[in-house]
Amino acid sequence: MLLAVLDGQSLPLRSIMPAQLVVRESCGCTAKSLSLASIPSSDSEPGPPAVNVSHERLPDDLLSIARDLEIPVEHVEILVDLLRSDLSSGTSHRFLPALKRHLIETMGLPFGAIDWQNAISVLRRYVLSISGGEIGAAAETLFNQARVVAAEVYQHASIKQRLETEQLIENLRRTSETLITSFGRQLLVDTLHEYLPGLGFPSFYLSLYDDPHQPAAWSHLILAYANNQRLDLPPKDCVSRPAS
Repeated sequence: MLLAVLDGQSLPLRSIMPAQLVVRESCGCTAKSLSLASIPSSDSEPGPPAVNVSHERLPDDLLSIARDLEIPVEHVEILVDLLRSDLSSGTSHRFLPALKRHLIETMGLPFGAIDWQNAISVLRRYVLSISGGEIGAAAETLFNQARVVAAEVYQHASIKQRLETEQLIENLRRTSETLITSFGRQLLVDTLHEYLPGLGFPSFYLSLYDDPHQPAAWSHLILAYANNQRLDLPPKDCVSRPAS
């Protein structure tokens, strides 16, 4: 429509565009993937067996995985308490948000979705051990949704990382093209000042040797950028120094 206007064409005063509602978590609704991960319940089926919520010592394999995931033990205990509470009430209002928060907080550490899937498996085995080997459909739904949450968080992180990488490559391409066409020292300095921060350099310095035949003798600072801002340089006769 914008191109039509630029081309001099007339448009109706009212236009109806086809659209489809896509419900996502930002509206407070349950994600479709979590709904798909639930186990349909039947009124004719007996309810799930009650889960023993006694506060016994956490199993060693759960504590070991917590150390591998660099989660403090007290955080694991809180996570398990929330899991017990949701299993007792037949809800997922507390455990899944807490799990998602821990997933996001540990996103930059050197482990991935498989490690968290293993942690969920250990949690399920732990719940089985304290409930006599039967946890019911509601609990299985909660663990299915926990696996979906772990997969989605890491999928979103992967997409974000790919977009950041693509943006960095584009910034590098534009920087290279601009540097190639930057003739003259001042233009080169201004170009570096403009583009290097976009490549992730919070600080950088550029010096030129005063004497190419004795490069280790003296250098001349022509650009200083630190803590994401360009620094004013002192007069030229104050900045030459022995090169190190």
